[in-house]
Amino acid sequence: MVKRAALIDVGGFDHKLTSATDLDCWLKIAKQGDVAYSSLCAMHYLMRANSITANRENRLAAMVEIIRRNQYGVTKGELKKIKARLSECYGEFYRELGNYSKALSYSNKAFWLFPHKRNFKHVLYDLKHLLGAS
Repeated sequence: MVKRAALIDVGGFDHKLTSATDLDCWLKIAKQGDVAYSSLCAMHYLMRANSITANRENRLAAMVEIIRRNQYGVTKGELKKIKARLSECYGEFYRELGNYSKALSYSNKAFWLFPHKRNFKHVLYDLKHLLGAS
């Protein structure tokens, strides 16, 4: 939840972005002051086949633009994590397409940027499928 005044203060949603306008807006709001987080799942996210959000390529391109816009307001460590997460998203995209070579490339990049157990599992998964193991 956010006050209407806060949305207006940051200029609302950027409709020039092809996707992820909500992420961009939340980042602008967060730059203005403190935010709170709740782990409570208070809503569900519906993604229809032909929705803007369902177009993964547009969403990834928008996320790249949002990261570019906001990279100067974070530490080097945070930026590495952000770029690792983006690489994970690209890896997932190519994994779903069955392109394990590209998926492995992005999974590997995510792991080296942020050596996390999940990223390592993705590297192993992509490598296994690339080598044809079942």
